[in-house]
Amino acid sequence: MAQPASEARASAPGRLKLVHAFLDSLDRQTLRDALATPDYMRRWLVGQRLVSPHVEFDEADRQHLVELREALHDPLAAAAAG
Repeated sequence: MAQPASEARASAPGRLKLVHAFLDSLDRQTLRDALATPDYMRRWLVGQRLVSPHVEFDEADRQHLVELREALHDPLAAAAAG
């Protein structure tokens, strides 16, 4: 029997776990978005140990990161759907 997606993601190794966390920064059921504002984005990136807490972001930075997340999500979701 296949693992549920959440279990598979939780057991993902190393950097793949980070990619899964990035894709999951938007809860597609509740639409809660960890990248909803530049400050939320900074907090998420700091929490993932990707940037210093003193780094500042603006809306353009946030939009670029959201676009990257969507560009990664769409083909992966299509592949998972079969």
